[in-house]
Amino acid sequence: MNDDTMGDIFRAAKKVSQAKRASNRLSGPEVLRVARHLGLSWSRDAVRVAFYTGWRIGEVLAAQPIDTPSGLALAITDSKNGTPRMVPVHPRIAHLVRGTWPLPVTKWTVSKDAKAAFRAVGLGHARLHDLRHSAASEMINAGVDLYTVGGVLGHKSAVSTARYAHLAQARLREAVGKIGARKSQPRPEAKAA
Repeated sequence: MNDDTMGDIFRAAKKVSQAKRASNRLSGPEVLRVARHLGLSWSRDAVRVAFYTGWRIGEVLAAQPIDTPSGLALAITDSKNGTPRMVPVHPRIAHLVRGTWPLPVTKWTVSKDAKAAFRAVGLGHARLHDLRHSAASEMINAGVDLYTVGGVLGHKSAVSTARYAHLAQARLREAVGKIGARKSQPRPEAKAA
């Protein structure tokens, strides 16, 4: 086998591995099962905040709550891509962020606890980072555009968010279907006699 063939094999294996990881998205009910299994714990709070923000677990644990004119937000001064970020706090996690925050737990502990919970509820294939992909999928399936999803996730490049484009196909089909469509006019109401 020559070097070119070996390179092709490694590239193909990497693509399969990436595709397999990208398919590990958890539904809302699955995340809820994991959270319930974690019980009342700092790890449970971290998992819920990771799902409702789409942030990496390290970002979640480093985040600081801030009050903004538009409401409560979480902010970090240094993200993976080196820039500060802020995301509004979802109403379902606001009470967590207003409580003890930042959480007195390590990334290692959250990862260990989450891995055990994933296995216990039959999601042994899942990883903590899959919560990030799950959040992106939930947003796209709810009709949020890719640009906004990329902003929430902190992507510097649209290329990073493009991996979720296949989820937006139904919305694109709906948009294309509206081209040239007649706007429905409200019918005049009949006058009562």
